[in-house]
Amino acid sequence: MENENVESNPSPTLPFFLFGFVVFVIGPVGVFAQMQIGWLIVPWYLLILETFGVLLMAVSVVQNGGWLRYVGIAPFVVATGFIWYVMIVASPLAPYDGPAQVGEKLPAFSAKLAGGEQITRSYFEPANNDGKRSIMLFYRGRW
Repeated sequence: MENENVESNPSPTLPFFLFGFVVFVIGPVGVFAQMQIGWLIVPWYLLILETFGVLLMAVSVVQNGGWLRYVGIAPFVVATGFIWYVMIVASPLAPYDGPAQVGEKLPAFSAKLAGGEQITRSYFEPANNDGKRSIMLFYRGRW
């Protein structure tokens, strides 16, 4: 009797599912780290990582099927859908209707620079700025 070497190949879909899970988890960990260091930007990487992670898990499910994989991927699909909803639909910025309007003179104000110097509207006038015009850019973020 011959001794046949039968190699048992692990399922190629398991690495897809596990790698998808790891990629999925990196997103929330990144948001937590971002909050801890005070880096207040919109975490678009969260959408990308979670979506890519779910897609990798979906490849595993399609290749190998099985009810356990379908049940296992469901919470991740729901969580990713919720994050898409919150980031795109539920967090729109309200239209700006404040006193500063495009093409109009800057309203009177006073503020402190980072060095503690007090500034007012006159700080930006050409007479006080070596005859140069100034542009103020207001950025409205989501944080």
